[in-house]
Amino acid sequence: MGAITTATQLQVSTEPADSVVPDVKTLRDAIPAKCFERSLLRSMSYVVRDLIAVSALFASAVWLSKLDAPWSVTIPLWTLYSFVQGLFFTGLWILAHECGHDSFSPYLNVNATVGWFLHSILMVPFFSWKFSHSRHHRYANHMQKDTVFVPSRKEEVEERESRGVSLVEKLIDHTAADTPILTLCALIFHQLLGWPAYILLNAGAGMKSLTKNSREETSTFKQSHLDPTAHVFTDGEQPFVLLSNVGLMLVLTVLYQVSQYLGVGHTFLLYGLPYLWMNHWIGEFFRHSWKADANK
Repeated sequence: MGAITTATQLQVSTEPADSVVPDVKTLRDAIPAKCFERSLLRSMSYVVRDLIAVSALFASAVWLSKLDAPWSVTIPLWTLYSFVQGLFFTGLWILAHECGHDSFSPYLNVNATVGWFLHSILMVPFFSWKFSHSRHHRYANHMQKDTVFVPSRKEEVEERESRGVSLVEKLIDHTAADTPILTLCALIFHQLLGWPAYILLNAGAGMKSLTKNSREETSTFKQSHLDPTAHVFTDGEQPFVLLSNVGLMLVLTVLYQVSQYLGVGHTFLLYGLPYLWMNHWIGEFFRHSWKADANK
């Protein structure tokens, strides 16, 4: 009833209904105050729940790696394991995402610590992502300053077509969207490699999204989220980018030790396949978020 009343109040105006645009305060006041409450206890309960599930699944994967059974048995089991584990990986990713927005709890240090820990487990540079993601929300849908999901302008597409479009460019920009095979390849490319391409190469960012110079004037190697001196970041953000890399190195060290115990192949099945599933779901999450923003 409250939502209906609020919607009715917003439309009361001497101007045509389609010209009434409520400001942020009006919209915020229409949302119950409890929706803005951040409970550390509730948020941590989700983290503990998911970590227990991930740990139990890891234990089952170690058992599966030692199972002496034919492929007709192990392949379905590994497939089921990777899919379910990928879902829990995605859940942890989203919790870390909320830490990046400081909506996990009222305590900034807790948000930073939990976000760094969870994203490091998932091979995501937490602070590096947080800084560029914050600018994405600041400049959402800006054709030059948005840090991700920036489509090519008509003149840019025409310029590329005039010099010949490479296969990779077709996969990235959907310039051959009417061809089913290329469309399928583009889907696979985006769902599996889109996220790593953004982290490593700043793929999809606007030409004026950097903190120093433009993307045209900056080497691709100076746009990596793993480089503390990259033009993606300000000077004050560099120590935190380095801390993000420390988290990744710690996890890589653990994975190396696991590979010495289980073998490289089983380590890929245990961690790599769920990671690819997570990439898929994160790609879907951001793709739908981008569509929602674009339709506003």
